[in-house]
Amino acid sequence: MKKISILLVLLSVLLVFLGCGKSKPSDKKFTVEADETFFVTVSMKESGEIKSMALSVYFDNNAFELLEGEWLNHNAVIADFNKKAKDAAIAFEKDTDYCGEIFRFSVKAKKDLTIIDDMIIVESVLRNEQVTVECNGIELAYSK
Repeated sequence: MKKISILLVLLSVLLVFLGCGKSKPSDKKFTVEADETFFVTVSMKESGEIKSMALSVYFDNNAFELLEGEWLNHNAVIADFNKKAKDAAIAFEKDTDYCGEIFRFSVKAKKDLTIIDDMIIVESVLRNEQVTVECNGIELAYSK
């Protein structure tokens, strides 16, 4: 348990200093009504060989509420989501090429709005054994 806590703290610190990639929404406009729940799927075109990854979700707390989050299609030793901190971490036993749809979270709209550009942002940090790994193309897709 202590190792898991240390890993999550380290990944959180890395997010502040080593942001690897900032998401780009794949849908230019997505309309939601107040109190409506919708899903955001995070996809990565290519990760290269990684040992761990951390994601942080950013949005206006007056417009949205984060409900749940889950890692997709993984065989990880650690896969965690912290709703309060709006971040997630995953770690693999060995180097893994982790791409495609990687994470999904649900969000509740607090008011009627159309989601455009950077209203919801996901930043990522990818690491292999020694260094931060460059990521290629993080995209967001919205669905109801």
